[in-house]
Amino acid sequence: MTTKLYSPKESGEPMKLAIFMSGSGSNAQKIIERYLTLRDTSSEGEHASFEPVVIFTDEKTSNARRIAQLDYVDRNFQPAYLCNPIGEFYEERGDLTCRDKAIRAEYDTQQADMLRSMGVDAVALAGYDWVVTPAICSRFLTVNVHPGELCAKKANGKPAYAGLGWIPNAKAILAGEKQVHTTVHIVTAGLDEGPILATSDPILVPEEALALERRVLG
Repeated sequence: MTTKLYSPKESGEPMKLAIFMSGSGSNAQKIIERYLTLRDTSSEGEHASFEPVVIFTDEKTSNARRIAQLDYVDRNFQPAYLCNPIGEFYEERGDLTCRDKAIRAEYDTQQADMLRSMGVDAVALAGYDWVVTPAICSRFLTVNVHPGELCAKKANGKPAYAGLGWIPNAKAILAGEKQVHTTVHIVTAGLDEGPILATSDPILVPEEALALERRVLG
């Protein structure tokens, strides 16, 4: 049985997408390149099914501003750029650890309100370094590119290789996995527990890493 994730607008307009990123933006660029390819190759009367309309970042030093305002100007594409430094947001509220869940929800609510005002329909987390709260994922269809394999489960049913950045694949290598993957999934309130949409082709782990005698899985 197929479940429709998004119903097209009666107006025929493409789904408006917000891209969240924190660093280099390589995943964000892949999404934009895909959009531009669809846009530029669509026949008369057709159009791309989605359009990135805003790039959001939590980090001033990320490449988000460059990607949004400079990289694609010659291709007649320039999405909005939004930056809300999360460290400053927490510091203003007296938390230097960035762990208070109530503040995180407040932070996400601020972004969600802005996205609503821009008519955004969906969010793509493309190298975004923070777990989003229901303030985002319950208000928008939210999809994440997870840097690891999410099909593998612990005894309690939780993902065996959850986490951000290099952590998921480090866990897999420490567990003796011979190959690693990237997973695309729908974001829910549970960390990395949403429905899986796709898993990448495997990347083989070098034999020298598998042979390490001091591999320890904590």
